[in-house]
Order: sequence, then C-alpha cells, then structure tokens
Amino acid sequence: MSGVRRDSVHLELLRALDAVAGGVAVPARELAEVLGTPVQFVSAKLRPLRSAGLVLKSWGGEDCPGRAYRISEVGREYLAQVDSAAKRLVGARGAGDLASE
Repeated sequence: MSGVRRDSVHLELLRALDAVAGGVAVPARELAEVLGTPVQFVSAKLRPLRSAGLVLKSWGGEDCPGRAYRISEVGREYLAQVDSAAKRLVGARGAGDLASE
C-alpha cells in the first residue's frame, strides 16, 4: 500500500482500530489514548491510511460527535496479509536455523 509501511505506526493504528473499535468508529482522541501518543500525531498518521482505503472516516453519532474512524474491510485484509507474511518469514527463519545445525 502506498504510503503505509509494514513496520510502522500505521500498523499499530490499524491494529488498535481493529481491536478497540470492533468495527465501530472511534475518535482520534480515543486512539491516541490507547496508543499513548498525542492526538495530532494520530490524526496525521490516519491520513495515509484513509488515502489507501484502509481506514474509513465518518461523522460520529450522538455518543461520539465529530470525526470518527474505523478500519475498513480492505484494512482488515491488509492486516491479515501482513500477519501472514510475518508468520511465513518467522517460519522460514526457523527452518533455516534447523538446516544450519
């Protein structure tokens, strides 16, 4: 995905949205609290995720006024791909370690 690195805060944000929100839109302030970072930092990092279609922005309801964000299906698929690739890499490294013994 353009602008989204696999080893970055972008993945942390996606995972937080997936875990915290459970498909429900949450404000950037709540994400910032979960991650322990300033809300301005989170807002800036959400932009490339939105541009890539991994995160959706909506206007919150009565219980969550203002902008709110949730992970998209594309975002969930992206996380699954990243996690799958990481498992394959760990498995390949483990197999390599056994071959060198």
